[in-house]
Amino acid sequence: MIEPVRDLLTRPLQQSQLAAVDARWSQLLTHQVRGADVRLSAEFAIVDTNVRQLLTMQVGDMLPIELPEVVTARVDGVPLMQCAYGSHRGRHALRILQLTPPQDTDPFPPESAHHE
Repeated sequence: MIEPVRDLLTRPLQQSQLAAVDARWSQLLTHQVRGADVRLSAEFAIVDTNVRQLLTMQVGDMLPIELPEVVTARVDGVPLMQCAYGSHRGRHALRILQLTPPQDTDPFPPESAHHE
């Protein structure tokens, strides 16, 4: 099973070969990340209530809400953009008003942060 790659494993790669492998790997990773499916969510309302009120609710009861003019669109809880909402070609839609600057949320902080 190892025979086809034995040469690669036993002889060291030269710097130019490493650079080519790194470039290919980086390009493949970029392509995969850009093609990844994500779920974008926009929260339109939060209703403050308590368990007693929920237990007494029946079909047809109303929960009053106030809709904001601008909502934050998020992916996995990370804010990406500020949006207005409405309809476009007969479908509900979000209109991007402003992109949210990326936050420093490095999932792999430097090793020094773990050791004191």
